[in-house]
Amino acid sequence: MGTLIGHIAPSLVLCLVGFWHLFSVFTNYVKSPRDYAAKAWHPVNWLPNRAKHIELYLLVVFIPMALFYELGVSTNFQPIVDGVIAKNRVASFEHSTTLVMFWMYAVIVLLSDATSALPLPSDASFLFASIAFGLEWISVTHQAARNIGLESQCNLLLAYVAGLCAVCSALLALRSKLFLVDVVLSMGIILHGTWMFQMGLFLYVENYIPQGCHYRLDLPTGIDGSTVCDLEVTRIRAVALMNLAFNFHVIMVVFFAVCVFALVAKVHGTRRGYDPLSRDMDVEIKPVPKPHSDRP
Repeated sequence: MGTLIGHIAPSLVLCLVGFWHLFSVFTNYVKSPRDYAAKAWHPVNWLPNRAKHIELYLLVVFIPMALFYELGVSTNFQPIVDGVIAKNRVASFEHSTTLVMFWMYAVIVLLSDATSALPLPSDASFLFASIAFGLEWISVTHQAARNIGLESQCNLLLAYVAGLCAVCSALLALRSKLFLVDVVLSMGIILHGTWMFQMGLFLYVENYIPQGCHYRLDLPTGIDGSTVCDLEVTRIRAVALMNLAFNFHVIMVVFFAVCVFALVAKVHGTRRGYDPLSRDMDVEIKPVPKPHSDRP
């Protein structure tokens, strides 16, 4: 999405979903470490039955809006000119296919969990998520190869995050007991959102564009612009600053995850090594037999 709002809006949704996943993962683990199993989505238990799927509902509703923006507003309502896809519109179509896959993921998981139409195993949800993140990794990698200047480096770093989420989802599809992998996936979703927000600032807000670089308009309407640097020295400096910012995002997401885990552990308590016996369990305690003596 080649606009500021095209980066800010998805970033907020990703951060919200990632935080909810991270909080739910830690809560489920602390309550019962031995019985832990990863979930592709987490219900909101304090809402009514039909509203518990609010995470999936948001994806089902939001993604078509993002598709409309991608193929409509962000392309000036002219994705196809004279029956041919314009050169600067190919990326929009490619990114749209990724959005369609994420929408299919949300619909399939919703139908599988809320109805009997698709009785799929729970692990299958991670398989569809892995495919969606994999398509995003391919799409963003292609964009990084086609673009120039700062946008290329931004997309390359975003591709690393998408690839990480794809690998974690695939591992959880094979083995849902991998708690740490589930944590990394949740952190990856949050990092995905925070970095998209940073990309919007770096590429489309003049006050945040590195010194020596400027915003270039590819179209008279100001849509699908890009940020370029006039000199190679300034480009190298801008890329280094961007890498530094990405490292800072990673550190902050890790720190945030540790704080969330500490908060959840304080609220729900921790169980290390073993689970204490429940009071409702019937345990037969036999007396210890006395040792026999050889004396008469």
